[in-house]
Amino acid sequence: MKQKLDQVQTELSLADQEIGKSRPELAEQRKQLALAQKSLTEATNNTLSLEQEVVRLQEELESRESSMGQQGLAVTKLRQQLSEYQQRLQLIEQDKSTTQSALKSDVAKREQQIADLRQKLQQTQQQLDKLNPDLARQQTILRQTQKELIATKTAAARKESEVRKLRKAEQKYLDEIQAQQIKIDRFQAEALRYRTQLTDLRTRKQTASLSGPSIEIIDPPVALTPGIPSIRLRSAAKERLITGKVVAPAGLLSFTVNDKTEKPDELGIFATSVKVDDEQTPVKMVAVDKKGQHTSLEFLLIPKLRYASSAKDLPQSASNSQMSARRMTGKVDFGNYHALVIGNNQYKHFPNLVSASVDAQKTADLLSSKYGFETTTLIDATRYDMLSALNELREKMTENDNLLIYYAGHGELDRVNLRGYWLPVDAEPNSTANWISNIAITDILNAMSAKHILVVADSCYSGSLTRSSMARLDAGMSDEVKTKWLKVMAKTRSRTVLTSGGLKPVLDQGGGQHSVFAKSFLKTLTENDTILEAYKLFRGLAKEVQLTASKFGIDQIPEYAPIKHGGHEAGEFFFIPQG
Repeated sequence: MKQKLDQVQTELSLADQEIGKSRPELAEQRKQLALAQKSLTEATNNTLSLEQEVVRLQEELESRESSMGQQGLAVTKLRQQLSEYQQRLQLIEQDKSTTQSALKSDVAKREQQIADLRQKLQQTQQQLDKLNPDLARQQTILRQTQKELIATKTAAARKESEVRKLRKAEQKYLDEIQAQQIKIDRFQAEALRYRTQLTDLRTRKQTASLSGPSIEIIDPPVALTPGIPSIRLRSAAKERLITGKVVAPAGLLSFTVNDKTEKPDELGIFATSVKVDDEQTPVKMVAVDKKGQHTSLEFLLIPKLRYASSAKDLPQSASNSQMSARRMTGKVDFGNYHALVIGNNQYKHFPNLVSASVDAQKTADLLSSKYGFETTTLIDATRYDMLSALNELREKMTENDNLLIYYAGHGELDRVNLRGYWLPVDAEPNSTANWISNIAITDILNAMSAKHILVVADSCYSGSLTRSSMARLDAGMSDEVKTKWLKVMAKTRSRTVLTSGGLKPVLDQGGGQHSVFAKSFLKTLTENDTILEAYKLFRGLAKEVQLTASKFGIDQIPEYAPIKHGGHEAGEFFFIPQG
C-alpha cells in the first residue's frame, strides 16, 4: 500500500512539473497572440494568410487549454486516490497495532501456562520420587501374587481331579437312582394294577345285579355268517388253540368248553385246545356265575381241507392277495381320507405323559405317507384347539369323505354316569369346565356328513362297548363276493371307535418310545399291504396289547364297537395303502 502511495505522489509531481513547463510557453503564446492581434489590427487588410495563422493559433490555444483541463482533472483524481490510500494506510496501521497488542497478550498467557506446567511437572516429579518406594513394594506384592496364583492353579487341578471323582460318584448315584426309579415304576404299575382290580371289583359290584356273564373270543376271529358262527382255519392241524375272555360281574362259578371245565386266570383270560375233525367241529362254551346266571357261545371250527376243495378256493399267496386288493380297489370308490391326530403330553394341572405326542406324530406321518390321509396334527392342545378342529372338520366333511380321529392323552371316567372324558392340556382336576365329554364328541360326529368315521382313543372313551354287532369280512370269500361286500360297506355310514383299554387305566409306556397300544397300532398299519378294515386292525393288535400289558400286571384289552348314539348303520372303515 505504501509503495502505491509513493507511485501516486511521483505521478502527481511529474504532472506538476509538466504544468510548470507549459505555463511559460502559454504565456509566450499569449504574447504572440497579442502581437498577432495587434498586427492583424494594423494589417486588417493585409493578406489572407495572416488570418489563417490567427485561426490556427486560436485552435492550438483551445487545444492546449483543453489538454490543461484534462490534466487538472487527472491531478484532482490522483489527489483523491492519494487521500483514500492515506486513510487505508492509517486503518492498517491501527489494525497492526491492535494485532500486535493481542499477540503480546496471548504470548504472555502462553508463557504463564508454560510456567504453570513446569510447576506441576516439578510437583509430579516430587510425587514420583515419593512413590518409588511404594512401587518397589507393589512389585514385591506382584511377585507374591504370582506365587499364590501358581499355588491356586495347583489347587484347582487337584479340585478338578476331585470333581471328576465326584462326577463318577454322581453317575454311580444316578445309576442307582435310575435303578430305584425302575423299582418305583414297577411299584407304580403294581399299584395301578391294584387300583384297576379295585375299580374292577367296584364295577362288578355295581353291575352284578344287572348283567350276567359274557364270553368273548379273542383268537381266532369268528366270522358272522347265516346260522351258527364259524371259524375257518388256515391250516389242517388236528388241534386249534382258542383264546378268549370270560367276564362274570357276580363272580364266575364255572366255565366249560365242550363240557370240559376250564379255569380262566385272574383276569378272566382262558386258552384251550380243541381237537379238530376233518369235516367241522362244533364248539360250545358255557359260563355260569355265582348268582346262577349263565351264558353260552357256540361256533364251528372248519378245517382248511373242508373249504379249500377246489383250486379257486385255496388261500392266495401274499402277492396274489395284493393283486386282488388292487383289483377290488379299482372297482370300489372308497372316497377321500382325512385324519385329525391329537397328542397331549404337557399338562398344566395333571401329571405329564411321556409318549402321547410321539405316538400322535408317528401316526400322522404313517397315515399321510402310506395311506394317503390329509392329516391335521395337534400337539398339547387345549379344549378350544380340539373343539375348533372338530367343528372345522364338521363343516368340511362331505358324503365322499372318511375321517379318522386319533387321540392320545389323559382320560377320565364318571363312574356314576359311565361317561368318559378327554382331557385337554388346560383341564383341571375336580372341574369338568375344560374337559371334553363323550357326548360332546358324539354330537359333533353324528352331525358330520362324512361317510365313515373311526375314533382311535389311547385312553378311556365311553362305557361298556360290545363287539358282537360289528360286521366282519369272512376270510373265505371269493374276490367277487369280497368286491360286493366292500361296495356295500363303502356306501354304508359307519361311526366306530377303537379304544386302548375300555373303562380301565392304560399304560403310557411299555412299547419303547410308544405306549403299548400305539406300538401295536403302528406295527399293524406298517406291516399291512392290502385293504384293511378297522375290525381286522383291532383283531391284529388286541391280543398283542393284552399280552404285553399283562407283563406289567395290567388288564388292558382294546375294544372296538360302534359309537353309542353316533349314527352308526352297518358300514366299516377301511385303510387303503397307496400305490
